[in-house]
Amino acid sequence: MGKLAVVCFAALVGAILATNGLDLWNAAKLGDLDSVNEILASGTDPNWRNPASYNQTALHIASDENNLAVVNALLAGGADIDALDNYGWTPIMYATSYGHLNIVQTLIAANANLTISLNNKGRWEGYTVLHIAAKNNKTEIAELLLEAGADKKQQDINGKTPGYVARENKHIDLANMIDNYTYTPDINLTLIITGVICGSAVFISVISYLVVRCVKARHARDKPEQPHVEVKEHITFVNEENIEMEHIYEIAD
Repeated sequence: MGKLAVVCFAALVGAILATNGLDLWNAAKLGDLDSVNEILASGTDPNWRNPASYNQTALHIASDENNLAVVNALLAGGADIDALDNYGWTPIMYATSYGHLNIVQTLIAANANLTISLNNKGRWEGYTVLHIAAKNNKTEIAELLLEAGADKKQQDINGKTPGYVARENKHIDLANMIDNYTYTPDINLTLIITGVICGSAVFISVISYLVVRCVKARHARDKPEQPHVEVKEHITFVNEENIEMEHIYEIAD
């Protein structure tokens, strides 16, 4: 094969990959789960970036548009949970900005990085996802982020903490909540969460699971004299077809 033929073939392959990537991105934006699954099954890169939209991935736009089922499918298909667009925004930042609590829960449970900071010069530079929650007065999400370990003391490029950002945007209650936040694990806590089995994957409503996961780590940090916390999981199937199941997490010294 001559050099020209090789170049032409490479260009053709690149065009096909770009087309498939754009199809995935558009399907994610529209919440078209069937198309997303079909395109992923064809081998399309789940982390293809849309040059016409700040180099966002499909996970960025699905998180932005509050398409939870698509977010789960993309994560299962290998999407980078901490992908950065041109301005340093991650998927969880978009979900936080628009108040999509379920998306935030899901991304936290999948270990989204909460310390990444924006790199867009002159506008919110150095903001973390907690800064974004503070700016947009997303109290529930801010609480969830703090419970998951977001650092309330992390500063942006101008030395502003999330609490400061909330206060300067006149979200006084939120500012006070962030600044006064102290985690005190309840060692006798029992939490119940409900999940749905879909095929071979279990998609869980995440918030209670998240709290349980954090209790163990936070207890070790906040009570070093009692570093060991046992977390017991009891699973009860609600029916014979295993369509739903109940998780009970018991935490004790």
